[in-house]
Amino acid sequence: MVEADKCWEKFIRKVKLLKTKSPHTLQTYERGARKFLEWLNLRPSEVVEKIKKGEIDVYRVLQEFIEYLNEEEKSSWTIHTYLSGVKRFLNANEVFLDENLFRQRVIVPEPETETEDRIPTAEELQLMFNLMDLEGRAMLATLVSTGMRISELISFRLKDLHLNEKLPDGRKVPPHIHIQKTFAKGKKSRIVLLLSLIHISEPTRPLYISYAVFCLK
Repeated sequence: MVEADKCWEKFIRKVKLLKTKSPHTLQTYERGARKFLEWLNLRPSEVVEKIKKGEIDVYRVLQEFIEYLNEEEKSSWTIHTYLSGVKRFLNANEVFLDENLFRQRVIVPEPETETEDRIPTAEELQLMFNLMDLEGRAMLATLVSTGMRISELISFRLKDLHLNEKLPDGRKVPPHIHIQKTFAKGKKSRIVLLLSLIHISEPTRPLYISYAVFCLK
């Protein structure tokens, strides 16, 4: 059990302070460090102590850990993230790696680009739109018009949706969504404009608004 170990607890406290990382990334850091400890078959405090005493060559061990992950057919991205988790575990316990030695002695696989991101064409968007039901169309239109991440789209609530606000001088505020920092990338709140609603004519706009509100929980 690693949870009752003081070195593991220090690592977890440090990881929780990384507010710029997504929950998924933080979980992967933890999973990578745990995998490293299980592979060594040592408790966290034992690993730290042995490295500090010179009984474990940390660079050799890291290279062997990468080779082990390769044998398990882990992707290069997973290996990178696991390795980051291990390094953060070591740093949290005052084991600091020499970056020059690390580059000389540890061969880290290059991250592979699994897909080539590009902006879909208008024809491709129209095709997707035609194949979707009303709920799917509302979600696609929101993603395209705002640039929101899918995780942000499925996490925002009614209180974050602002459709009919006005400035003190009476001017209308464009329809927008306030993305709470809890769900935003980088843990920074921001506002995105609902351009698809802005360009919908007034007679049809209430239908789209009512459906968008209906989908929120």
